[in-house]
Amino acid sequence: MVAEIRERSIAPAFGGNGLSLSHALPSPSDGQFSLRRPFQIVSLLEMLHEYGYTFFLMTEKIVRFEERLKSIDADQVIEGEVKKRLTEAYTVFQKPCVRLGLNSTDDQLKRIIEEIKKEGVRYDTLKGLIPELRRRLYDDVKRVEFIHVPANRIDHYRDLPQFGTDVADKFPKAIEDIQESAKCFALGRYTASVFHLMRVMEFAVQQLGKKLSIVLVSEKNWHNILDEVDRAIKALPITTSYQKTKRNKFAESSAHLRMVKDAWRNDVMHPKATYTEEEAERIFRNVRDFMVHLATKL
Repeated sequence: MVAEIRERSIAPAFGGNGLSLSHALPSPSDGQFSLRRPFQIVSLLEMLHEYGYTFFLMTEKIVRFEERLKSIDADQVIEGEVKKRLTEAYTVFQKPCVRLGLNSTDDQLKRIIEEIKKEGVRYDTLKGLIPELRRRLYDDVKRVEFIHVPANRIDHYRDLPQFGTDVADKFPKAIEDIQESAKCFALGRYTASVFHLMRVMEFAVQQLGKKLSIVLVSEKNWHNILDEVDRAIKALPITTSYQKTKRNKFAESSAHLRMVKDAWRNDVMHPKATYTEEEAERIFRNVRDFMVHLATKL
């Protein structure tokens, strides 16, 4: 799941049976939340540890107290110890509300705390404030949305070298588009993924052209690119075994390039209107193979 995790905070249990959903769950492998920026992968387990128990407790306390208020004399003054416990509980509940941007709920919590602290406050005051707190919490939570990344696409979204460390080390200028292409693919934005791969291929073709001493900087037509590459490869000398090996490696590059062209489904390097998941995956795989070949064989 994609979410923002800033700090670990588990609310203590106030009254009740003291059961903690947090303690019932296994801890994340690293024992803490290391993701500090938004738009990062967060597991369901981490979400439950970070917010699950807090909101379970919060909802349970609100509903239970709302039911109790029905049987309490409205004119009865709230005693000091009860005021202290309520103030502590609602103050703790403010922290996750602030982190998740549940502003309306946070405002209502502040209002309740202010009223509870007043001298001689009666339960009648809370009879209107608590149900409104529950309604605001439900409304606010509905507005907080998360993107679910399928398990078989999580590695595409992670900040790992998507084409391997050899490509990342050899072609650092292409890293951003490679990584963004993988993230777009993980989120189902297949055409956007291919657009990033187009930029990767523009860079890759330039690098191949430099190695063959030909200019392919402005060329976009696949047929012209392949003709230029094949012509340059055929012109390479093959007198020695080293020269033959070198020419064979360039021939492999041409073969990889043709596979990219066939997957592209377009006469020019610009993407066509839209790409399906299968088409984008095929292009991603072939571009990766081509880049790995450039990084490791040439």
